Amino acid sequence: MRAGLALVLVGLAVALSSCAGGPAYAPQESDGAIGYSDQQLAQGRYRVTFAGDIDDTREQVEAYLLRRAAEVTLAAGYTHFVVDKLNTETKVSHHTVYETVDRPLTWRGQPTSRTALSAALRPNWQSSLLLPRDLGDMRRYVATSEIVLLTGEALARNPNAISARDVLDRTSQAGPG
Repeated sequence: MRAGLALVLVGLAVALSSCAGGPAYAPQESDGAIGYSDQQLAQGRYRVTFAGDIDDTREQVEAYLLRRAAEVTLAAGYTHFVVDKLNTETKVSHHTVYETVDRPLTWRGQPTSRTALSAALRPNWQSSLLLPRDLGDMRRYVATSEIVLLTGEALARNPNAISARDVLDRTSQAGPG
């Protein structure tokens, strides 16, 4: 089991080092926003969430979830945790943007009023047109997990315990995303 944990931590370091800009690793400003959130559910049990943006891979989002779990563990005065009920959702949304395009206004026939004649004689007079541009489906990943913080005998009995310090050491070695 310890070998499996080592592979997870190596994978975490690789995922974090390979990210170009990296997700916005900061607290979420609102529900559904990019970033992390955490909530204490009971003594020694937390729900941790990390929501990436459309440029983040699933692996990056899960690595940042693990990083946040480690930070929560240390902040609560514990050294180890186990991941319980990990769920990574794929959020798909379809996006269309509307771009403003300026084009010269042309007249057909004779201008019928003084305003129309004035506009027809001004060569730089422009008309704005909104044109849709389909960006297609965009995917975002949101990882959520409950973590159980461990000490003492519970830590000694659990072969799946993850050292919070090891996770943070490996993420700092990987450098910023």
